[in-house]
Amino acid sequence: MNLKPFYYKNEKIIILLLVILIIIAGYYPIDSFDQGRDSMPAFFFNFEKFIPFVPFFVIFYISMYILAGLPILYIKKIDDYRRIAVAYLIMILLHFVFYILLPFKMDRPPIPEDGIIIFLLNLMYTIVSPYNLFPSMHVSLATFSTLIYIKYKKKYSFLMVLWLILIILSVLLIKQHQFIDVIGGLILSSLVFLLVFHKKQR
Repeated sequence: MNLKPFYYKNEKIIILLLVILIIIAGYYPIDSFDQGRDSMPAFFFNFEKFIPFVPFFVIFYISMYILAGLPILYIKKIDDYRRIAVAYLIMILLHFVFYILLPFKMDRPPIPEDGIIIFLLNLMYTIVSPYNLFPSMHVSLATFSTLIYIKYKKKYSFLMVLWLILIILSVLLIKQHQFIDVIGGLILSSLVFLLVFHKKQR
């Protein structure tokens, strides 16, 4: 059976699924590994003591998974899509290295209330452990996807930037990351973006 026609017809979806599988195959084993050894307390700045705990922002946290997958909808050239996928993989693998070398652990606040927002927050806390912190993969993926949108679409870019800002705020306000994790995610994604697309333009 010749699978090439099927592959080329569905290549973008297949690539997206492979990227997701690689994230799962690396993220959770590293997470389990970190839980089985001595962790390092998450580094935080003094001003972070004044950042409130806002469970409602879990909605924006979850929305990152939509933002990160958007390129499949508007990137038309398969070569560009492949390049973006490679960039995602480079970022993900770099995150895995950091997570192994720096097993930070986040202290999470108690969650006393009930309701749909608290249900979503508890679900997120179950799926995403307080390990694998620096740099924030959430921030990296969201930032890179926003940069991709600005490069290829430009129209309504301010809305994408606003969405990115809300996602960045969410990782802080639901106490999933510290500020240093956000900075690390912003720097890592920006460097990978410059590396991939600067090379293309040379």
